[in-house]
Amino acid sequence: MHMVNGRWSIASFLRKAHHLKYVVYGALLIVLVIAVQRFFIGSYRITGDNMADTLKTGDCIWVNKLKGKSNPGRNRLVLYRSPLRRDAADPPLFIGRCIGTPGDVIRMGTDGFRVNGRLLPNAPMMQPAFRIRKDIKEQLLTTMESLRIPLRDAREDSISLFFRMSLREKELLTRNLSQVVPIEMIGEHHMKYEFTVPRKWTAFDINEISLMVCKEAILNEAGDAAVIRNGKWYVNGEEKTT
Repeated sequence: MHMVNGRWSIASFLRKAHHLKYVVYGALLIVLVIAVQRFFIGSYRITGDNMADTLKTGDCIWVNKLKGKSNPGRNRLVLYRSPLRRDAADPPLFIGRCIGTPGDVIRMGTDGFRVNGRLLPNAPMMQPAFRIRKDIKEQLLTTMESLRIPLRDAREDSISLFFRMSLREKELLTRNLSQVVPIEMIGEHHMKYEFTVPRKWTAFDINEISLMVCKEAILNEAGDAAVIRNGKWYVNGEEKTT
């Protein structure tokens, strides 16, 4: 009887050990998944329309967190935190397309970006201003509502309605109107400028534009000795131009 109880006790222990093995395996798997998402690959859900031509609200994306020569790289989508919100307890993540890497010369003009001389046309999601005649206003607004195109920055004068929409939205609207409606893009003043994306250990000329665009990178590289004041860069009190 004692031996039977002994055998029963051993069998019970083995069964418990067998179940414990799966608990340990499960715990290790959870730790592995957390580690992978924390340091290697992360999953995120899109909550805005900043990249609506590629990603829409609700889309789930997987992000490679491993740094390399091509990550982040030119023309790739990247997640980043705004340096203007670095003091926030939980700064939000933004998504955008990287158009330039360290050392690239970027020129901004009315026709789009030029990266090292190569033209990248204005993005379909840019929102220039348009003008239509007020006598076709109702037809246009009805079609826009059916297509869920918002009326942005609307204003009117005695003969025209002015508003903003993306180039992609304009194309969609034109295709769905019951008749040809003149939708005129308004030529606006665009700031033209050129700057070099900073590269470590490389000297380049500094002007007001590069200070404005690359301020954060310059201050991070120069450390506490640097300060930007009145559109100029000083290191230990001495003005720098490169």
